[in-house]
Amino acid sequence: MKLGFIGMGNMPYAILKGILKAEFISPEDILAFDLNTEKLCATAKETGIGMAASSVEIAEKSDIIVMAVKPAVVPSVVAEINEVAAEKAILSIAYNIGFADYKEKFGCKARVQFIVPNIPCMALAGMTLFEDKTDFTAEELAFVHAMFEAVGKITTLPMKLMPVAGGLTSCGPAFAAMIAESFADAVVYYGLPYDTAYELAAQLLTGTGSLLSETGLIPAKLKNNVCSPGGYTIRGVKSLEEDGLRAAIIHAVEKTITG
Repeated sequence: MKLGFIGMGNMPYAILKGILKAEFISPEDILAFDLNTEKLCATAKETGIGMAASSVEIAEKSDIIVMAVKPAVVPSVVAEINEVAAEKAILSIAYNIGFADYKEKFGCKARVQFIVPNIPCMALAGMTLFEDKTDFTAEELAFVHAMFEAVGKITTLPMKLMPVAGGLTSCGPAFAAMIAESFADAVVYYGLPYDTAYELAAQLLTGTGSLLSETGLIPAKLKNNVCSPGGYTIRGVKSLEEDGLRAAIIHAVEKTITG
């Protein structure tokens, strides 16, 4: 299938890099359009994908259109491509604009699937949420499921839970990066070079996440397994609890959900 991106910001770029790294699709089968022509040219030169001159050209030449513009811009883009895209499929990553919005508010004639991907798709370690309501054909749905399984994991949720789960998976990488930075700063203070500190912190988060995922251990159990009675780790856990780490993270995720 031919894939066309309308918008090439950080998230669609991460998806693009991931699916090319996974060799899921050839660059020759990908077309992109963005108002930032300079950035689009740089991306096309880097990856070998094609460039379109407009959203309408994307709709004309693509089987699946990735709607990757800002949410406020979606209605105008739908209006622009609506007739041309009538027999096409729109895979939308515009945050919090689901199937019903496209069909009932925007009068979208294309088939629609709303998803919430995340930046780790670029490293083939993404988590993508699929809204459970879609009118994609079985072939189209199989294609996009396979595409995001190639760059990580997928799960399907009702629309009412998409912003809840998305607050964790989509925004969470920023919080995890802050935690990694804090880990690094802590040991740099005691003399470890920054490059080594960042490597250790990144591997710490990667390894812990992999262990939780592969073993099915709940986080509390893993924490207990690392903590020896009277040992150093439980002293650090006590300090984190006293400093409000758990509450701070819960509050941060709450903000992504409630605004």
